[in-house]
Amino acid sequence: MNTNRLISRNAMVVMAVMIFTCMWIPIGKAAVTGERILPRPYYLQGQQNLMVKIQITGEEDSVIIHETIPLGWTVYRTLNNGIVNDRTISWELTSVSGSTKVTYYVNTPDIVGNDAQFSGVINGDPIGGDHVMAPRQPIPTPGKQVPMYDPLYNYWLYLPSDYSEQEGQWPILLFLHGGCLTGTDLDLVLTHYTVSVLTILENPDDAQKVPELFQSIVVSPQSTTLVWDINRLKDFCAELLSTYSIDPNRLYLMTHASGADAGWALANEFPDLLAAFYSGGMLATAPSVSANMAGLPVWVFETELFKTISLSIIESCINEIRTLGGECVYTYIPATTTFSLTDVYYNPEIYRWFLRQNKQSRFSGIAHWEMY
Repeated sequence: MNTNRLISRNAMVVMAVMIFTCMWIPIGKAAVTGERILPRPYYLQGQQNLMVKIQITGEEDSVIIHETIPLGWTVYRTLNNGIVNDRTISWELTSVSGSTKVTYYVNTPDIVGNDAQFSGVINGDPIGGDHVMAPRQPIPTPGKQVPMYDPLYNYWLYLPSDYSEQEGQWPILLFLHGGCLTGTDLDLVLTHYTVSVLTILENPDDAQKVPELFQSIVVSPQSTTLVWDINRLKDFCAELLSTYSIDPNRLYLMTHASGADAGWALANEFPDLLAAFYSGGMLATAPSVSANMAGLPVWVFETELFKTISLSIIESCINEIRTLGGECVYTYIPATTTFSLTDVYYNPEIYRWFLRQNKQSRFSGIAHWEMY
């Protein structure tokens, strides 16, 4: 017999056995992992209803989770059928496939001590992700606009002169700038506009002209990209809510140019984030309106002199909002009318309109919604 042919035949037999064996080996499910997501690396003293998530990934028929919150903290509420025993929360999940999450809410102690340590296991393995929250830094001086530096966005912050850390007390106005202010020079956000919410807040005497603005927390972040990242903005809003004494039902968005583009995207994607939205003109792209925006109060400002989008498109969006049952104020300045940014930002009715809006009234029929 030909030796080469024998070797070839034997190799084929071995290969066939290997293929047959592989076909019958049961494929096990991927082990699950858990990652804790804390809203911020610091917290307010006595803060209530702070949300924590555990993101679960993998394939498993039975998943058991035990989570222990820091000493001195209390569990306010759990979702996903979590069972509470003192500081420990337990979940037993079945048929986990892909990605899911469990959520719970905690109350922080009245007096902040050392770093807060979270710990937990998922099917006996440690939960990854965030596990430490350090006591927050001192609050900046109220009544003064100051620069703040953050991994998500650097931003200018104004706290009302009588600001206190009583939880959930203050409305917040988030101002999104246009594309020409993109970068890492935060001073540009303050100085570029001849008139804006930032320049007004720099002059305490202006509190007589627009008192409602000075009665709000005002945050003006700087984007490092020409197009604002709305998912990053959503996370940024969540950080602000866990950092300052903000009423989550009164988060107002004021925008300009590419910031207005981001505002429309944010309103469509995360409408439950906002109590009201002001679109400040000079849009770079045609906005769209979805059913998600039903009931969201919107103020649209456009001027013929600086418009970049057809007015028919803008007016179509306004009609869609109204058809969905939303309030929509429309301000249009024709080219023949003398126009100044002073007329916009020093208009007290804009800030009064903001403060009349409350997300709670819009969601009065909903028992719970998530901010992030």
